[in-house]
Amino acid sequence: ALAGVGAVAAADIPTVIAAAGEAGLATITVLPAGGKAALLAALAEALDFPSWYGHNWDALLDCLSDLSWSRARGHVVMLEASETLAAAHPAVFATLLEVGAEAAQRQAQAGYPLWLLLVTDR
Repeated sequence: ALAGVGAVAAADIPTVIAAAGEAGLATITVLPAGGKAALLAALAEALDFPSWYGHNWDALLDCLSDLSWSRARGHVVMLEASETLAAAHPAVFATLLEVGAEAAQRQAQAGYPLWLLLVTDR
């Protein structure tokens, strides 16, 4: 039932995927190519958000806070190129961290593991 936002070194991704699989968690890798719109679209596609998803921060929070359409017992979302996103779009990156932390907290309270892991080169 733990959840949160954290970082993972690219070299450790296979270990994370294996551990998530053993725990019954779905592992999703997202590679955003651009700013806010591209990030929101990439997350929607990777997580197969419902058709009502509005491609804005509130809709992202709503969808991440309720992944009931997924059959997984939890999710690990790995954001590739997170350092590039942070450098190119710092405000977008900061908001993503806030939304991810809020969604993870809500999911943890519901007993549903949700992890947003930022993949780093270090």
